Amino acid sequence: MAPLILLGCATLGWTATREIAAFQDIKGNSRPATYNANGAATITCVRAVQSAPLKPGDQAPACYITGPGLGQRVSINASVHTSGPGTVTLTCTGVGQLGCRARVSD
Repeated sequence: MAPLILLGCATLGWTATREIAAFQDIKGNSRPATYNANGAATITCVRAVQSAPLKPGDQAPACYITGPGLGQRVSINASVHTSGPGTVTLTCTGVGQLGCRARVSD
C-alpha cells in the first residue's frame, strides 16, 4: 500500500496598507489625498499638524476622512471604517497651513 498524504489548503488573506498625505496651504487651498479601496477599509489618522498655535477652546488639528458610509473628523491615532469598497478621501482640519497623514488598510 502506498502512504496517503493529505495536503491542507489554507486561505491566505491579502491586506493592502497604504499611507496617504494631504495638505492645505496658508491661503486655504486644499490638496486632498485619495485611495481606491477594494473592500471595506480601516483608516487611521497617524499625523495632523497646523502652523497656527492652538488657542484656548480650539480643537486640535485632525484628519477629515470621507468614503463609503463615512464622513467625519478623526483625531490622531483614532480609526474609522468604511462600509465597503470605494474612494477614501483625506483632508486636514485645523488653522493655517495644515498637513495630515492616514493609514488605509483594506
